[in-house]
Amino acid sequence: MPSLYFNYNIGGLTVVVSPEGDSLSSFLIKLCAIIGGTYTLASFLDNALDHIIDDRHKQYELIK
Repeated sequence: MPSLYFNYNIGGLTVVVSPEGDSLSSFLIKLCAIIGGTYTLASFLDNALDHIIDDRHKQYELIK
């Protein structure tokens, strides 16, 4: 009878955490990227919803 066995050995796992701070320029670049991405996504969604609403409105006018 075929079978498959998994054997995990996690005993020797060590995590070293060392705090490091970003420079001011790196922080500002990341902040601008977040703001720019949010603006782009909001603009894309606004245009898409505007297009959908206009199409629905035109279809409704044709039915009248």
